[in-house]
Amino acid sequence: MEPPTLPISASAQKKRRRPALACEACRRRKVRCDRNLPCGTCVRSKNALCTYTTQAATNTNTSALGRKHRDESPKHGFPQSGAAALALPEPILYQPLPTPRHSAPSSTRAADSDDPSPIHIPVLTASAGEHSGPADFGLWQPVIQPRPAPVAAVPGGSVRDTASTPGSNSNHGSSSTVNSLVDRVKQLEQQLSDLMLCRLVTFAKKFENEKTTYLYQGLEKCKNLGRIIKARRTPTFATISIGKNMPSREVADALIDAYLRTFESVQRIIHIPTFKAEYERYWQDPSGVNEPFIVLMQLCMAIGATFHDERFTLRNLAIQWFWEGMFWLMMPCEKSRMTMTGLQIRCLMHYLRHTANIGCDLSWIGAGSLVRTAIYMGLHRDPKGLVKMTPYRAEMRRRLWASILEIALQSAIDAGGPPLISARDYDTEPPANLDDAQLVEDMDSAFPVPKDAKTFTQMTVPLALHATLPARLAVTARVNDFRSDTVYEETLRYSGELSSALQRMMQQLKSHPEISQFASRYAQFMTYRLFFALHQPIIPLALRNPIYYFSRKVTRS
Repeated sequence: MEPPTLPISASAQKKRRRPALACEACRRRKVRCDRNLPCGTCVRSKNALCTYTTQAATNTNTSALGRKHRDESPKHGFPQSGAAALALPEPILYQPLPTPRHSAPSSTRAADSDDPSPIHIPVLTASAGEHSGPADFGLWQPVIQPRPAPVAAVPGGSVRDTASTPGSNSNHGSSSTVNSLVDRVKQLEQQLSDLMLCRLVTFAKKFENEKTTYLYQGLEKCKNLGRIIKARRTPTFATISIGKNMPSREVADALIDAYLRTFESVQRIIHIPTFKAEYERYWQDPSGVNEPFIVLMQLCMAIGATFHDERFTLRNLAIQWFWEGMFWLMMPCEKSRMTMTGLQIRCLMHYLRHTANIGCDLSWIGAGSLVRTAIYMGLHRDPKGLVKMTPYRAEMRRRLWASILEIALQSAIDAGGPPLISARDYDTEPPANLDDAQLVEDMDSAFPVPKDAKTFTQMTVPLALHATLPARLAVTARVNDFRSDTVYEETLRYSGELSSALQRMMQQLKSHPEISQFASRYAQFMTYRLFFALHQPIIPLALRNPIYYFSRKVTRS
């Protein structure tokens, strides 16, 4: 009688008594490993992946159960040899006895409700088939991993684990194994990040519960003082009277000049010659000027007050002018406010919110209303396709629309929301490179000849900044889209387009020494802040993976 032969899988199995402490690359090369992540050998050899295999200790009963499972799993059509048979490490679970993992397929799943739920760290779930290589890292959102189901029996006599392993799919081979290892590395990185987040949340809850601590009482005292200050700055609408809080002529001239040399040099809102003519008329006869211009003039002075002195001594007066503008917009006959002056007032109130810090965290809401009001008035359509109008009115519509687009973009970045406007929503052309003196309110006048880009005008800086709008708008839409799940190559592509737009803008600004320091720095800041918003989500990964080093370098520099 011949002796019974053991199955190939059982006889070929080797028991490893000592755990593997070196990384897989060093074990394969048979070199010393310093056990870092990544290890020194992988760093010197420029290896993109440095992974470790976690081996769970199993008892005698589970090892026999695993041998039976390995013998019967080929009956279901899954080979257990080659690259597909490599065991991937499981998520880190804290439980008394580790449960062995098996990957035999089955259409039937069972769970034991009596099995205690282990305490686990939130991890990222991902499918290995979604990526094609080590460089195709996407931006992942953390989710809580459900507890693994216990081992259950399925028809056919095989025993399997009801929880699926990370990266397991129907495509086997070396490519699937590499993709699974990539996903596993990302899961381990996210586990560490989520663990720190859980500790911060626990600390915050503990701080909220301990309301008798000195830190909590001090914070509440600061909040109460802030509420009192804000309440004193907010006047009642019954006491608001437009145009009754005017400074002296000398102070008013200084405030208007401060506004014209700062914000008006970057974002065109008013026509300076027309504004100055009406301004002179007001000081000659205050009653002979209409109320909308008084509101417009007060808002210009309020923005200029932030640059009047370093202590912002006119803060109370600037806030008073802001509420007078708000009162004017809330008066009856709202449709009568839908004029060019009304849009200018809305734009100036948006800037005043930020310069004087008057509820600037809610400016995105007002920016959305401003965009819709402008679209309702037809500013999103180029004047060439509308009724015949003077060159002055056509250019003012283009300038105001460009400023409204900038407001919508910047407020979306501040609020972390979508810009609510795209390039397909308008066909208005960029403003022409003209000085204000070239625009005259005359129906019979011909359109003035625009100056070339090498000639400095009052529109040089606004046009240079407006040229970067498509790139900045695309980055803002991608960063603030909660469905965005693009790979890292897409981030690099957006970064390259934004960098090219920034270089063209800087070349144009450097060619004009007449540009003020404020205008140059303002235009640069409006563009540079997009780089941080684009690469900031990659920073946690860049601290551990050299593939993302470019994002770390960009945000740090």
